[in-house]
Amino acid sequence: MKNLGILWDFEVEWDDDEPFQTKNLDRDYEVYSELAREKGLQIFVAKWSWYNDKKLEKAWKWSGEWVKVRDVELDGVYDKYRFDSETKKLKQKISEELPVINDPELERICKDKLETYELFPDFVPETMVANHENAEKMLEAYDMVVFKPRYGASGDGVEFIEEMDDFEEPENPEEYIIQQFISTEGFEPAGVKGPHDLRTHVINGEIQEGNYVRQPREGLKSNISTGGKQVYIENSQIPENAMNILEKVAERFSKFHPSIFSVDFMFSGDDIWLVELNSKPAMYYHYPEKEKQYELPRMKKLVEAWSELFE
Repeated sequence: MKNLGILWDFEVEWDDDEPFQTKNLDRDYEVYSELAREKGLQIFVAKWSWYNDKKLEKAWKWSGEWVKVRDVELDGVYDKYRFDSETKKLKQKISEELPVINDPELERICKDKLETYELFPDFVPETMVANHENAEKMLEAYDMVVFKPRYGASGDGVEFIEEMDDFEEPENPEEYIIQQFISTEGFEPAGVKGPHDLRTHVINGEIQEGNYVRQPREGLKSNISTGGKQVYIENSQIPENAMNILEKVAERFSKFHPSIFSVDFMFSGDDIWLVELNSKPAMYYHYPEKEKQYELPRMKKLVEAWSELFE
C-alpha cells in the first residue's frame, strides 16, 4: 500500500470531526479513498503547511470514518493547493523529494495566464500585464477588457473594464493581467445561448468524456463555484477545431506524466478561443446538478493517474 498525500489549502481544517470546511468534499473524498484503495493507495488529506521532509506531521485518513493521524510517511503527493510566491518553492522542493502530480512546471504554466498566452498566442485572447500603458493600448483596440489576477482561479478578482476611468493600476501590475474580452454568442451543440464557456478535461494526455458548458446565473462569470450552471456534452459535440486545439495542448504537455489539467474554451461566431488552463479542475461527486455517470469515470481516471506515480 502506497501513501499518497493530497495537499490542500484553506479547505482543510484540523479542529473538527471531518477534514473539509466544505462538507460535501468530505463525501467526495470518501469516494476517492475507496477508489484509491482498490489501486493499492491510501490517501491522506492535509494542508500543504503540514508537509515537511517527505512526511505529514498530521493528516486525515478515511477508514470507514474520518480519523486523525500523525507522522505520516509519504510515497507521493497530489498537489491541490494554491500557486503563489509563498508556495512555489515548496512545490519544487516536494517534487525533488517525492513523485508529484502535477509537475511544478505544468502547475506554473496552468496558473500563469500570461505564460499561457505566450505559449498559445494563436488560440488565446490578447493578454498583457495590467499596467496603465497596456490598459490604454487594449482599450484602444477593444471595446472591453477583462482584468484578473495573473495566477487566480474560481473567478476571484475578475473585473470587466470599458474605459480608462474604470482602471486603477494595481500596486503590483506584474501580478495581474488585462485580456481581450470575448463576447460569446452561445454554444449551439448544447442548446446554450449567450455567455458561456466549455470546460474540457485532459488526464494523462487523453481527452476525457464528461465535459460541460458553463453558463453564468447572472452577469458574465460562469464558474461553478460562483453559481454557474453546467450542461454536460458528449465529445462528439465538441467542434473539430476545438478538438484540434485540445490535441495540440495535450501534445505540448506530453512530457508531463502523469498529469491532469482542464482547458476552457469560448465560442464567438466562427472563432474559438482558449481562455484558461487549470491544473486543479474540480471532479467532485456531490453536487446535485452533476451527473455521476459523467463524474465517476473521470474520478476513476484521476485515481489511475495517482497510481502511475509509483510505476
